[in-house]
Amino acid sequence: GPALDALARRAWEEADEEALETFARLAGTPPEAALTRLRRLGATRLADACRRALDTGAVDLDQLWTAGGVRPLTTAVEALDPAVRDRFEALSLLLDGSPLPKSLRKLVKLPAVADAYALDLAARATRRAIGELANRDDPVIARTIAGRPAEPLLCALTVMITCRAPAIDLAPVAPPRTVAVPGHPATSLEDESGPWQRAFPAAREMGADTGRFWDAVADHGLRVPASWSGAGGWSALWSRAHRQRGGGH
Repeated sequence: GPALDALARRAWEEADEEALETFARLAGTPPEAALTRLRRLGATRLADACRRALDTGAVDLDQLWTAGGVRPLTTAVEALDPAVRDRFEALSLLLDGSPLPKSLRKLVKLPAVADAYALDLAARATRRAIGELANRDDPVIARTIAGRPAEPLLCALTVMITCRAPAIDLAPVAPPRTVAVPGHPATSLEDESGPWQRAFPAAREMGADTGRFWDAVADHGLRVPASWSGAGGWSALWSRAHRQRGGGH
């Protein structure tokens, strides 16, 4: 308890203030009320709030994506002594949105842990909302992606779409059973240190079952919504994204 509280306090103090400001604009509240407001919205209303905020320009997609990667409680738990983490395996439940047992519900009432936990929850929920908007080919996502998206965002969304295969107009990026991804610079789906493999955790947060990724690639190839391509197709889109290599993971 005390060790995690201290680490959570430090991680909260070091968290990107821009993330809280982004969530405040998303919630339409002052920063100190934003996380509570977003938690109460639920998945459907949060996706609607993200769409409105993106549509009105209150936030842009790169800001929303980056805020979704800010996880102070995850940072705090990972900073614990490994022996402590091994002894208290239930701590992992704090990091994936699972229902909490009584012991952890008591833990997240500690002030510093509570703040960090609320920010982690908002971040994960926002990533999932972005995924839902992309999965239904919402124009607010397509407009940003067709412009100049950050590379980690584009890779995660592409993996997610390939895995979930929504019933929308999809365009092939690479043929079935192909691991070489076209565009400059050239990339490979199999490169464990490359952008595609790094995108798997974020794709899972957006609802993808990445365990079926290779089957999906074998059956249909890497795919994206046709609305994303814009002028120049995938190669031009990838080049623009590569120049925007920020945007979190």
